[in-house]
Amino acid sequence: MTLCFTLLPIVVLVVAAFNPAEYFTFPPDDWSFRWFAAFFRDREYQSALRVSIALAGYSVAIALAVGLPATYALSRYKFAGRNVVHTFLMSSLFLPRVIWAIALLQFYAVIDLLGTPVGLVMAHAVLVLPYVARMTLTSFAYVSQNLEQAARSLGASPVRSFFEVTLPLVLPGVIVGAVFGFVISFTDVVVSVFISGVRFIPLLVRIYVEQRGQGIDPTAIAASAVVIGVIVILELLGERFIKWSRFI
Repeated sequence: MTLCFTLLPIVVLVVAAFNPAEYFTFPPDDWSFRWFAAFFRDREYQSALRVSIALAGYSVAIALAVGLPATYALSRYKFAGRNVVHTFLMSSLFLPRVIWAIALLQFYAVIDLLGTPVGLVMAHAVLVLPYVARMTLTSFAYVSQNLEQAARSLGASPVRSFFEVTLPLVLPGVIVGAVFGFVISFTDVVVSVFISGVRFIPLLVRIYVEQRGQGIDPTAIAASAVVIGVIVILELLGERFIKWSRFI
């Protein structure tokens, strides 16, 4: 019952997106793709969509570049500062996101990164890093270290044994982490609304701004429904082909 109550506003939004009227009504008087077409024709929304996709892609790439070797070391070696590394990887989860966003706003204003693509990517990379690290760390825990040792005993170097033995086995977890990170970055509003500026505006921030400025905008409702639909499709495909619920 609680889950149904929580999901009800999302269902209402998706259904209302098919309403052809110029104003919000529920249930719709008729059914139409009018506002979906308006969303895909709108240059501002499409520009924001491209920003969100690029931002999420770069952020996930950086998070993987940092998180994959770090989680491999955490899962395979005992070294001084191990807890510090783990804490660093999860650090963006320790504070409420709005507090972190306000601090980031002040810091970026000082170092002149406010409203820049570099600043956005760096912030989102830190934002998605815990999710990528958690999935990859879980994957490494499932892979026995004996497999790498067997490969090395047959003459493989540590690098070769990692790329040819370990990495293929943990690849599903890496993909799950990347997809989760992509969704977290793509759907972020709290951090982006503080530091995105006026030139590089992600899609969810654009929707938020339109809703505040014009009330309930049917095009923004359709855009939100598209985002929800893509996320649901990703979830279903991921569970169907990767069974990613076992990593959570």
